[in-house]
Amino acid sequence: MKRRGNFWVIMIVIGLLVSSAWSHEKKIRTTGICLRGSTWKNTNPVSELSVFRNDTYSEINLSDDGGWISFLSRINDNWFGELGLGAFGKVEARSNYFNDANVHISTVNPITFGLRYELFSLDNQSAFQPYISGGAGPYLLSDIYATEEHFGDDEEVSAKTDAIKGGYAGAGLNFAFTSWLNFGFDARYHFVDFDKKHERSGWEYGFGLTFMWGRYHPK
Repeated sequence: MKRRGNFWVIMIVIGLLVSSAWSHEKKIRTTGICLRGSTWKNTNPVSELSVFRNDTYSEINLSDDGGWISFLSRINDNWFGELGLGAFGKVEARSNYFNDANVHISTVNPITFGLRYELFSLDNQSAFQPYISGGAGPYLLSDIYATEEHFGDDEEVSAKTDAIKGGYAGAGLNFAFTSWLNFGFDARYHFVDFDKKHERSGWEYGFGLTFMWGRYHPK
């Protein structure tokens, strides 16, 4: 607990130092690309990573993890347009040594078009910038099932892919190391098929880096 407290004290001190340096020269950028890693907590989750094994049976579950690549374009002082391409996967595998093996691979690939609103004005000299965001687009859902009998010749593989409309709403916080490099984290809730009860709907938590360029001149 003490080490964790020291870590946050150090991070706050670094943040204040960078914020002070940032206040002397703040360049407003127009365009960016964001790389994020995240985990998706849908309404039908499995454990983060669980492994069960005995002499006759084994089971492995790996929950939804993945990431995004997003492209940002400033619209005005506070608004950005955002195009996001995401990829997430879940694996469930079960094997009975005297019978058969079953593997289920489930993936989600969202393609979203959204907006991001920065809560602080351009006059603010802090290195921290909170924001809210929302968007919509197609969610490509794929399921692959594979079954194999250990003492037989039967193997079966089936795949199903659907493109379903959906959307998200969320909020986040960016921290500017420099005028062209931000570190941030956010949380989003995804409404797959615009249905909160859909088995793939749920919270997503992520963090990553944003690289910015271009020069914006406020009107």
